[in-house]
Amino acid sequence: MRSSLRFLSSVFFLISVAVAQVNLQSFEGIDAATEPEAQLDVDPNGAVGTKQYLQWVNTSYQAYDKTTLAPIFPSAVQGDTPWRLAGMSNCYGTNGDGVILFDHLASRWVIGRRQGTSSYYYCIAVSNTDDLTSSTFNVYQLSLNARLGQNANLHTYFPDYPKIGTWSDGYYVSIDLLDPDLHYKPVGVLVCAFDRVNMLAGVKARTPQCFRTPNPPTTAAFRGHSLLPADIEGGNAPSAGTPEYLVSIANPSGQQTSSSKLNLWKFQVNWSKPANTTFTGPTAITVSPYTPGCYTLAQPFKTTCVPEPSTATTLKAIDSVGDRLMHRFAYRRFTGTT
Repeated sequence: MRSSLRFLSSVFFLISVAVAQVNLQSFEGIDAATEPEAQLDVDPNGAVGTKQYLQWVNTSYQAYDKTTLAPIFPSAVQGDTPWRLAGMSNCYGTNGDGVILFDHLASRWVIGRRQGTSSYYYCIAVSNTDDLTSSTFNVYQLSLNARLGQNANLHTYFPDYPKIGTWSDGYYVSIDLLDPDLHYKPVGVLVCAFDRVNMLAGVKARTPQCFRTPNPPTTAAFRGHSLLPADIEGGNAPSAGTPEYLVSIANPSGQQTSSSKLNLWKFQVNWSKPANTTFTGPTAITVSPYTPGCYTLAQPFKTTCVPEPSTATTLKAIDSVGDRLMHRFAYRRFTGTT
């Protein structure tokens, strides 16, 4: 739940690279004027596939041909369309928080999004080809409420900032747990592994394997929130048995205003023996000292502080989103490495 003001912008991607020369082209992405439900919190993101670029903004998506730059669909497509076409009613709606991936190992498109206002679901759609002009989607849903848990007042934690990553043995999702009775303070995270193999095949997926940390959450702020799951870049899969990695900022605590640590987590899924699945961490990684954007001791999780010309009249500042790392956490295994 973020009430920040962010910008819609044109989409840019690399067309070709030559020695000592980079050729760029720009084109208009989804425009606010065409958005059926334009909001302040637009969560723009996208991915480049073999033939198209697929963009998500707010509650809609649109694809663009990489050669002609022409849009693939007559207009932006409502974000819940793949699930509506399949009659999966728990994933109907426009809650947003959509994330686009291109599964490089399988050459498939992946859309992940949260849905619900009291009964929450995480919804995944996996295309059956790499070409969005003819693809259909295999769709899946996971009921979240029991996995999110409840606070002492029996109020379900709010699932915020869901992020998804591609690994060879699963699609991995992380979701922040916000306490609605503590001004939506982050108190933990939920991480889940989804059955990528069966989702690609369009058959029934095995039960997702999920962990909460801390478990159970307390009223204390969880300063390692907003984990990013690693997402494979390129065509080389990780070595067999390599766990999925997740990373987050180690936000300052106590009287500190800066940090010099990142958190690294490991998720080792075992689909044959789920009891042997493990989620471990964090391991601290030392980095150069940094101060999260907008960070103050009085309001460590208030990130909306970046002024713009209209701030004085609108009282709305831009969200630095400085208390977390930005999507994606790209993983690339180079040829010849283990």
